[in-house]
Amino acid sequence: MDEGEHSGSPPTDDDFASPNYDVEPFYYSIPSKNGGRSWRGKAFRYRADNELKGFQAHNDVIYKPGDHVFVEATPNEPYIVGSIVSFKMVGPLSSMQFTMRGDLISVHSSK
Repeated sequence: MDEGEHSGSPPTDDDFASPNYDVEPFYYSIPSKNGGRSWRGKAFRYRADNELKGFQAHNDVIYKPGDHVFVEATPNEPYIVGSIVSFKMVGPLSSMQFTMRGDLISVHSSK
């Protein structure tokens, strides 16, 4: 089923395997007390509107609009709970960001 056919609904994990999506490799880092580590994930771009519709992390977890996530704001504070609204690539290093409850939260990345 084409995403336009169920307008407004987020894509399912199976949709990302369809020819309606381009899969782009995406390299990112997760900061930690030990300096962090670089990982490789996948960004899913919908061909009809060229918009990012999902992200698959190194551990095969797929994130898409409507998903609820925990985000660590700072190492000394508890997690923020929110819902992903959208994804976009920004800046000279092609950082991926997602909108969560109206706040822009960085997923730290570089291509």
